[in-house]
Amino acid sequence: MGKKLGLDLGTNSIGWTIRNTSLDDNQFEKYGVITFKKGVGEGKSGEFSLAAERTKNRSVRRLYQARKYRLWETLKVLIDNDYCPLSIKDLDMWRKYDNDKGLFRKYPIHATSFEQWIRLDFYNQNIPFYTSPYQLRKELIENEIDITDKINRYKIGRALYHIAQRRGFKSSRKTGDKENTSVYKGSKESGAKGVNDIIELIEKYKTLGAAQAYIESKGLRVRNQYTLRKYYQEEVNIILEKQGISTKSEFYKSIIKAIFYQRPLRSQKGLIGKCTLEPNKSRCPISHPYFEEFRAWCFLNNIQFKNTEKDNWTKLPLTLKENIYNEIFFRKKKDYFAFKEIKEYLEKNNFKWILNFKDKTNVSGCPVSARLKGILGNDWVNYEKTTNEIRTTRNGKGTIKNHKITYKIEDIWHILFSFEDEECIADFAKTKLELEDDKINYFLITWKQLPDGYAMLSLNAIKKIIPFLRKGHIYTEAVLLANMPSVFGKNIWEKKEAHLTNYISTLIDRNRNEKNLLNIVNELISKWYSNGFNNGYRDSSYILDKRDDQLIKTLIIDTYGNKTWEEKTNEEKEDIHNQVKCLYQYFFQDTFEWIRINDDKYYVIKTARGTFYKNLGNGYYKIPHLLNFIKEHLKEEFNLKDKELDKLYHPSQIEYYPKSKPDEKGKILLRSPKTGSFKNPMAMRTLYELRKLINYLISSDEIDEETEIVVELARELNDNNKRWAIEAYQRRKEEENKEYAIAITELLNDPEVFGIIKADPNNTDDIDKFRLWQEQITYKKKFKKEPSVNKVDKEGKEIENNDRSLLP
Repeated sequence: MGKKLGLDLGTNSIGWTIRNTSLDDNQFEKYGVITFKKGVGEGKSGEFSLAAERTKNRSVRRLYQARKYRLWETLKVLIDNDYCPLSIKDLDMWRKYDNDKGLFRKYPIHATSFEQWIRLDFYNQNIPFYTSPYQLRKELIENEIDITDKINRYKIGRALYHIAQRRGFKSSRKTGDKENTSVYKGSKESGAKGVNDIIELIEKYKTLGAAQAYIESKGLRVRNQYTLRKYYQEEVNIILEKQGISTKSEFYKSIIKAIFYQRPLRSQKGLIGKCTLEPNKSRCPISHPYFEEFRAWCFLNNIQFKNTEKDNWTKLPLTLKENIYNEIFFRKKKDYFAFKEIKEYLEKNNFKWILNFKDKTNVSGCPVSARLKGILGNDWVNYEKTTNEIRTTRNGKGTIKNHKITYKIEDIWHILFSFEDEECIADFAKTKLELEDDKINYFLITWKQLPDGYAMLSLNAIKKIIPFLRKGHIYTEAVLLANMPSVFGKNIWEKKEAHLTNYISTLIDRNRNEKNLLNIVNELISKWYSNGFNNGYRDSSYILDKRDDQLIKTLIIDTYGNKTWEEKTNEEKEDIHNQVKCLYQYFFQDTFEWIRINDDKYYVIKTARGTFYKNLGNGYYKIPHLLNFIKEHLKEEFNLKDKELDKLYHPSQIEYYPKSKPDEKGKILLRSPKTGSFKNPMAMRTLYELRKLINYLISSDEIDEETEIVVELARELNDNNKRWAIEAYQRRKEEENKEYAIAITELLNDPEVFGIIKADPNNTDDIDKFRLWQEQITYKKKFKKEPSVNKVDKEGKEIENNDRSLLP
């Protein structure tokens, strides 16, 4: 016997023990406990995510950084156009640094003219010419000044710099009309003016700066305002237009970009999981029309019906599925609907069937497709819009081609999915698609209500699967058939599609039947081991008897179910029984040739129904994998190569950890436990610590590939809310136990109470006294909690709480 490694995994500790079963005395060679910090932090308010805390602090730093970059760029534009009395050299001292030369950023406090400019002292009198920049901004929208005068140019530059310092709130997400409610609304107690209050003043005084100047004149705190960026943009346009600065000038373009440029959000494409069928491709967004159709057909192909309870389940006709898809799944308002609507539709068309789904089952609709259909028309799938814009492309050979830009349905969806600015979406709908006003508004609604999330499959895989779903195949069959055209070639597939499809369906049924048979046989083998034959010895001359025959029949019925088994013909029953009996009989024999599959050895058993593989050691049969089963038969039937067959998909294919490779010393160490489908921080911390421990034990030759590993861990990993609930429950029970202890102590000291009695079960008096003692404890507890409530006896009379004699 070899070594055994026992592991006890916790959220902040790992206990481990190495047991050598070949030793006679102390079999525990080494043991220990590793402690580490949990994957979450703990504060006064409870647990919090360390990653979220880092993200919050990083966001604050980047906001400060973006503000500095914006101010520096604004000053550079103002300096270049002589709107600020600061030199580029002084600005570079503030915005640039060189650690190697010992040069650090320095605010230009030595630039006297700049300091005076900041303080609104344009005439060098050490007295601000305006009480605040808001008064300056108000004057610039009311009076036109001579911009050839340097002082006046400095005034305009100072107003623009003040706007750059606080340019208002603009959501970087699809909030749309809700942007006004995304910022503070203000309160009467603090005197703060929120967006809703500012809007009225802006309409009255034309710009935000003038409105804030009015608020300041009333003695209120102007900085305690929460404003939107669009009002600042409107004010800049009004100021420059009033002072005769053209919107087509380079200064206008540069200053607008410097003040209002917003760095786009960092792309999150790297966080998107990979497709389970095509690991090199990212998953498809759930808002894509192709995914909505894929999801709908997967559900429709699973609907079955029967006329009476005794009938067998039957799939819906394909034409009926198409009608349901076109008339029910395209809904604009709700993403989900109840299955009851499909049932009512069938009854309306005189199909009164028993269906295999409950009425309350939620069914996902196609909301994005429905909205695109309402905007682009009934033939929205084939929609194309050719514009007058010319795009130049160059191929690898250097050939240049000019063609007009054409927008198809996937291009339009991609714009809805990727654009973050409402104005850009509206401009695209108006100028590129040339939609009418009502459809432009509907286009914006579609953009705002685009659902978030990603599917498990890539868009490329979905496009291959959908054609087979449309033909009525269930998901399993459609996935297996998805890459068949590329395996056989398009020409052969188009000619023999019907034959090959039926052949694949037959293989799927055969594989399902073989799995049922082998599961029954393996269950028989397991029962044989459980009856005491656990030393591995099997008598090759053993012949199955009647008891084995009865056990085989019982397990077959349990596997198939009584109803399904009764529906089979006598010939089918006999055939299944004989196959199971034959394979179970082969379990006791070992005269077969064997082969190696991966790291295991198997006997090869060939029968009239196929080839089976029995493990050389324990005798269990290898369950045939569906994809491998199909590959083997396609290879024999059509002489296909392994390289072509590897293109096939498997419906249950999931993410798995990459296979470890030997290092320089030939030792196989565990790789990173990181995976895209599992991100619990507490569990990941434990897995990383476990990897370090296992790799250390492997490197120090404490364990090897023959070591048996036994892991003990909790059934589930509770989240923060559940852990809090458990702690609160334990605290509540602790308080209840204290109350019980106090009540029992008081009863023991009470002379009217009999005390704790060890009742004799054969003595009726003892049992009665014990029950009376329990009733007194219960009354004592109620009496303590409800001292002010009077009791009522059987006749309906009130009883005082302190009168115990009248209580039962």
